[in-house]
Amino acid sequence: MVSGIQVDYLSPTLYVTDILVALLFIFFLGEKRYKKISSFSFVLLSIFILFLLFTIFRSHNIFNGLYHLLKFVECAFVAFYVSTTITTQQQIKHLVSLFSFGILFEAFLAICQFIAQGSLGGLLYFLGERTFTSQTPGIANASLDGQLVLRPYATFSHPNVLAGFLLICMVFVLFQVISQKYLWQKALSLTSLLLGTAGLLLTMSRGAIVIWFLLLIIIFFIQLKQVSRQQRQSKVLFIIGVLFVFLVMLIFAKPVGIRLLHTNLSEESIVQRETLVSASGQLLQKSPFFGVGFGNFLPSLATIQKPLSVITYLQPVHNIFLLVLVETGAVGFGFLLGFVIKTYAHLFLVIRSKVYNPKIFIVYCILLTIMLVLGFIDHYWLTLQQGQLLFAVILGLCWTKIST
Repeated sequence: MVSGIQVDYLSPTLYVTDILVALLFIFFLGEKRYKKISSFSFVLLSIFILFLLFTIFRSHNIFNGLYHLLKFVECAFVAFYVSTTITTQQQIKHLVSLFSFGILFEAFLAICQFIAQGSLGGLLYFLGERTFTSQTPGIANASLDGQLVLRPYATFSHPNVLAGFLLICMVFVLFQVISQKYLWQKALSLTSLLLGTAGLLLTMSRGAIVIWFLLLIIIFFIQLKQVSRQQRQSKVLFIIGVLFVFLVMLIFAKPVGIRLLHTNLSEESIVQRETLVSASGQLLQKSPFFGVGFGNFLPSLATIQKPLSVITYLQPVHNIFLLVLVETGAVGFGFLLGFVIKTYAHLFLVIRSKVYNPKIFIVYCILLTIMLVLGFIDHYWLTLQQGQLLFAVILGLCWTKIST
């Protein structure tokens, strides 16, 4: 509770995925795979955890900070587990199939929710679907021609999180379609890409939609340059046809078209982001070196805003870099920046060395870049369960060693 207002971000929650990760950790200890951790990495991680504890014990809400620290350790383990487990091309193919099924399920559910303009209920509640309609207070709607239209959630906590999930999974699947040998695998992947694109459009999450279409256009023109002159004419016709289909989809998908073409700086989502950025600046001035405390952005935010004010938004700032900077100060931000630079350096080194499969690491580099770009306009990679786990998986994949 913050000044009498219940805030979900501050509610300690046990997810089914937490139980699965805990079981995975038990098997991990039994296999003694922790011996693969280098001494330098272990010491560096230990120092960073001690630093986070230091920021927590000088914060407004110690228990909330400790809960977030536990989530950080959980995600760090997931990333390490993935980095030491995904070591063959066959495992990558299994991941593609799993992501494809995930896309199909979430996209189909999103389409059904959009048609019904509300949740479907039943057993889906136990898979994470919230109970809502387009009239539910605080629900994510889009104003189209003066009418509020529900943006589907599927089993996620917000349409933007659903969009981020669909985008990352579709990019992963897209780059693996060509290498698939079996017809059923290609059919599954292509179907998931088509249905996933429809689901992505209905989320009306502008950042994810723009990135997806830009990526498709870039890929098509790269493929065009790689074909022979004899095949170029048919390739041009194919590209024109695909772009025409996407253009028609945007035109006839009225909600998406209106939302993309009528963006203005006075709408609530932009004003909300500006307000939170301004509040972040105030918090950062109070403690620029060590921050307000890990996991303590919201408790600290409540101290500088009136809880019942119209411009109050009790949620994290929509920028993961600014969020880390405010909570852990310049020191914690330095750790984050160093790790990101180190990850990119590792990816570029592997790609150039060609010791391992360079193509898959190019895909990982693209996925990481997309996540960081989305992280500039939203916070779910660091604050929500599904975003945290997916971010951990992609980071883990960036550090894998896939043989050629």
